[in-house]
Amino acid sequence: MDRRRSLLLGLGVGLGCLLGSAGCTGPEKFKEAKKPAQAKTTPTLASTPVASKKSGKKGKETARRQPKPETCVAFGDFRLREALQPERSEVQRNTGLDQARRAYQQALSIDPKCVPAHRGLGRVYTSLGEHEKANACYETLLKLNPRDAGAWMDLGMSQSRLKDFNRAVQSMRQAVEIDPENRQFMRLYGLCLARAGQMAEALACLRQVDGEARAHFNLGRMYMHLGQEEQARQHLSYAVQTDPNLTEARDILAALNNTAPAGTIVPVNHQTPHQ
Repeated sequence: MDRRRSLLLGLGVGLGCLLGSAGCTGPEKFKEAKKPAQAKTTPTLASTPVASKKSGKKGKETARRQPKPETCVAFGDFRLREALQPERSEVQRNTGLDQARRAYQQALSIDPKCVPAHRGLGRVYTSLGEHEKANACYETLLKLNPRDAGAWMDLGMSQSRLKDFNRAVQSMRQAVEIDPENRQFMRLYGLCLARAGQMAEALACLRQVDGEARAHFNLGRMYMHLGQEEQARQHLSYAVQTDPNLTEARDILAALNNTAPAGTIVPVNHQTPHQ
């Protein structure tokens, strides 16, 4: 009997040691296993809150991240290009221009010195026919960068749309002085000189970029635009004599002389300052 009790007691002690080594206190009580820690999740950039402080108040409040000005400008450029596609309806055009305007204005609300946003907004207003607002955009742009030849030319074109040709000439002169090798700038400057009545200066300018025959051709077209048909006929005749292959000048001259067949379309290839 004593031997049996010793055997049972030894067995109990052995089980106690075994359970103790497994992390238990004894056969009658087990510790609860620890729950694995939950993995922390990192919010995406789109939903990441940004802490900000309000003046006069303690604590912090969260706000969404603002888009970068470059992102707004890219969206505005895309909408502007889409709106000006020739197949767009009037409603689509106006909707696209409005979206572009708001995108550029958002960029400027984030960075008032964002040059591409000022330029894009000016072109939106030009497309809408709001030339005074376009002028203001280009003038602001030139305050930020007085050596921006494109801004000077855009300002000059906008001024010419308002029939302020003397100021337009001054603006375009700035553009060609900054970028004298830009042939399109030089051509527009020459045409604006002609529109302002400075014909000799216009002819000299147009000769530099287009040569003798085409310079007289463009000047003849400007005289036609001004309703001065005799001067137009003289310059177009000289253009044809100088270059008999200049079919555009021949066609317009024939139309002036009433010898063109019925339904003849007079080609116009160059952009000119507005009426």
